[in-house]
Amino acid sequence: MSAQTLTEQIDLSEARYEPEARVLRDVVLIRAGTSKNRRRYSAEVLQAAAPVFEGAKAYDSHSRTERRVSELTGWYSNVRFENNALRADRHFARTQAGQNVQAVAEDIITGRAPATLAGLSINAVGTGKSVRTEEGDVLEVESISAAVSVDDVTEPAAGGSYLLTAGGGDGLLPALIASMSYEEWFQSRPEFTDRAKREWQTVRRDEALKAAEAVAEQLRRELAEARERLQEARQQHEAAASVVDAARREALVAEALAAAKLPSSWKDDLRTRLLAAETDQWNTIIDNEQRKADAAGHRPRVTVTGADVQIGESAPAPTPGPRDLLPRPHENMADWARRTGRSKEG
Repeated sequence: MSAQTLTEQIDLSEARYEPEARVLRDVVLIRAGTSKNRRRYSAEVLQAAAPVFEGAKAYDSHSRTERRVSELTGWYSNVRFENNALRADRHFARTQAGQNVQAVAEDIITGRAPATLAGLSINAVGTGKSVRTEEGDVLEVESISAAVSVDDVTEPAAGGSYLLTAGGGDGLLPALIASMSYEEWFQSRPEFTDRAKREWQTVRRDEALKAAEAVAEQLRRELAEARERLQEARQQHEAAASVVDAARREALVAEALAAAKLPSSWKDDLRTRLLAAETDQWNTIIDNEQRKADAAGHRPRVTVTGADVQIGESAPAPTPGPRDLLPRPHENMADWARRTGRSKEG
């Protein structure tokens, strides 16, 4: 099936002329069957086409340019399928062109002029397919989608062609294009098809580029946010580690001061100094303070109990000195706790 221009000669042999009403009644537009132009119309196609021809305009000859009011000769109404033909009433306009055509039509209808003097030709668009018959190939018309005009001509077209009947302003071209299938659109102008493909490819590339840029921008934002969160986590970890380290140093200083044989008044100042110093300097600082205390005559208090020491009893284990309470180089917390008796194991 393909889009087709349909140009047919109208039969006036059965028309009735009413001069006062300026009307030709029962004009046969298209008769069912095969026309002289080798187009075959079924009754069903013509019945469906009746609304298409209702109100169709008539002009003085086929024109390749935009139609003018001065060329308008009339119009068609009361279109119906009757007696195996698509029939209508032809009205003549009061324009000069309409009056001229009415006079010619009257001469033909009354027999004053030969039927070949002038005629009517349909400009329509439809779809159809070529069919091979015993009489030769015919175009099987499957639908009539638009009736652009029914024109008055001196030589009714025997076949018509696209270039002849579809001018720039007569409305046939838009109607023909509207009737074309998707495949016909692309096959009619392959250079336009190639151009459209190139433009679509460009559009798709541009759209893909925009989409990729949007994704890249989103990833950049997410990366920046992840870096900010990582920085915050590092700062929080460092702050927590600093708190833990400070607490550990406080605990170690407290243990060292508890083991030192120094007056309480000296320990407060010593605590500040130890916290500010490195751990490997603590023993030296405590020894120096201990010597100062000894030189000043300070002696640690000894608690005396009433129990006598029995001969043969083992002496109690010596109390660890300040040096023994401090962590040794490369000693972890577990080893330090076991060595100083602070382990909970056992």
